[in-house]
Amino acid sequence: MPFTFAHPAAVVPLQRRLGRWGVLSALVIGSMVPDLSYFLFYYLPFHVARSESHNLRGLVWFCVPAGLVCYAIFHTVLARPAVDLLPAPLRQHCGALLAGRARPPWKAIVASVFVGAATHVAWDAFTHAGAPIVRVSRALRFHLWTISGYPVSVYTILQHVSTLAGLALVFVWVRRWSRERPAAAPPAGFTLGARARSLAIVAIAVATLLLWMGSGGIAPLREPTLRGVQLFFRRAVPPGIASACVALGAYALLWQLAARAQRAPAPSASRTALP
Repeated sequence: MPFTFAHPAAVVPLQRRLGRWGVLSALVIGSMVPDLSYFLFYYLPFHVARSESHNLRGLVWFCVPAGLVCYAIFHTVLARPAVDLLPAPLRQHCGALLAGRARPPWKAIVASVFVGAATHVAWDAFTHAGAPIVRVSRALRFHLWTISGYPVSVYTILQHVSTLAGLALVFVWVRRWSRERPAAAPPAGFTLGARARSLAIVAIAVATLLLWMGSGGIAPLREPTLRGVQLFFRRAVPPGIASACVALGAYALLWQLAARAQRAPAPSASRTALP
């Protein structure tokens, strides 16, 4: 399948086309939420199979509800702490954007999550072995060659090329957005100092690594072939992403507690920083 973080490339151009129905953060979350099924069972007591989340029914019963939960968690818990970890230019742009953000109507949020998830399912339909379009298309299943034990078909080429293209487009969009958006003062309130920010990044990285190791995601390469490398990453990437999400979530909760504890007692106080 295309890498999860390449999927936002399909929804960024849709925001303007959707007009008042286009909520960028909901579109981006929706574009990735079908793959949440890969990560849930590592730290939650239930599992959703890929076949249950990557179809039309899954859009309704899994993707939209899960996307709305992720949207709420992102904007109430994660957004400000995550922005506080970014380099200074992006931190100022994103922080000012969050501070001046008007709450969109829930109908637009639901529609954006649905559209984002639909682009994900449509994209994967052409690039995954068990996907509906691949199953009915002999051309997509056409075997080209085998490299070091790794079978390459037309849909495999589409999978890897679209992943690289999607990641490149996301990178270009973020870079262009940060350059075109005028510099603005970060929002008033709690923020990390330089040293605390560095310590937080190191702590998140260490926690991610420990959780990743505990989940069994880091295992030796079983065979020195391209097929072996593919299987290694297939085993390693989902628990790695899940571990990073848990570590980032723990940091965000601590950030929110610190922000509440050190909130300025007087309305005139504008900013509190940890050393």
